[in-house]
Amino acid sequence: MRCLLSALLIALALPAAARDLRDICEREDRGQILDCLMAQHQSLDREMARNYSRLIAGLTGFEPEDVPRLRAAQRAWIAFRDADCEVAQFRDRGGREEKIYLAECLILRTGTRNGELRHWVNSLPR
Repeated sequence: MRCLLSALLIALALPAAARDLRDICEREDRGQILDCLMAQHQSLDREMARNYSRLIAGLTGFEPEDVPRLRAAQRAWIAFRDADCEVAQFRDRGGREEKIYLAECLILRTGTRNGELRHWVNSLPR
């Protein structure tokens, strides 16, 4: 039940997150907006790395295969995120907004993954 609730909360937060990005990164020109969005993504990416490291450390004492499985899953997830966000640029491929759509997608996907990793870390026995 806790997993279902967490997934539901993450799903409900996504549309609000997209609106918040536009508010957080409200700037004068596209270059400034893109710089702001990329800074947001880099921050989330660092947070994801911390959550991932905590989870790896927390898996000590579980099945020996769990760490390699998590590593493979994380690599696959990153490949999925990057490919998915390449597609997200279709809305303005070659246009002025293309990189902004990419950055927004990276932020939303990485934020969601952070929620998943945090949930798993919090579910580890203490």
